Amino acid sequence: MRIKKLLERNALIITILITISVVVISIVPTDSIQVSVKTKGTDKIAHVLMYFILTFFWLLTFNLSFKKRNFNTLLLITIAIFGMFIEILQETITESREFDWYDGLANTLGVLIAFVFFNILHRKFGTREI
Repeated sequence: MRIKKLLERNALIITILITISVVVISIVPTDSIQVSVKTKGTDKIAHVLMYFILTFFWLLTFNLSFKKRNFNTLLLITIAIFGMFIEILQETITESREFDWYDGLANTLGVLIAFVFFNILHRKFGTREI
């Protein structure tokens, strides 16, 4: 119960921190990131996961804090565009990163999976219980 109250009171702050984290992780030069496991597709899984978390928390924030379920579609479109904007920024403001359509698609897939998952939880538990 304490975690639920903490989340409800701080949902917007937590979500903004997650958003900032996604931007920083996406813009930091790749030569400063140490990756020990290099498996084909790992990068795309990371994109899906990051945008799943980002979208899920924005949906949760809007539904718990603002009670605005009718903004979900606009929110999804905004986050998908945000993901493509980050890809463009990688190409234009970094030297070690580049624009990748597949990364943009992975970002969008994460957005869509989060939307489906959130709606399943919402139908099962209702807005106040997620």
